[in-house]
Amino acid sequence: MIRPTKFEITDTRDGDRLTLAVTGELDIGSVGVLAERVEATVDPDLSELTLDLRRLDFIDSTGLRSVIELSQRAEQASWRLRLLAPEGEAAQLVFRITGMDAVLPFDEGSPK
Repeated sequence: MIRPTKFEITDTRDGDRLTLAVTGELDIGSVGVLAERVEATVDPDLSELTLDLRRLDFIDSTGLRSVIELSQRAEQASWRLRLLAPEGEAAQLVFRITGMDAVLPFDEGSPK
């Protein structure tokens, strides 16, 4: 049984740039919500998508996989993905121990 988790996404658009800010836990119970929001908001006019993970409390392997897939999608599309790293240690740890903090397009000033 999957327990309900705290999860929220807010989106902000500035012309051809979109920011999706994720709060809570990105895990097996919430990755579908993120995928649906991406599908609903990414359009052909998009030049940059920022995934703001600063308020992410927890991420599991399913959540990590969704971020990796989003990065791969951006490489094949006409828009750029920019990631803002989680501020919380628990969420940062997943990116660090998998080495994804060095591979994914995290902002340079973003804590890792």
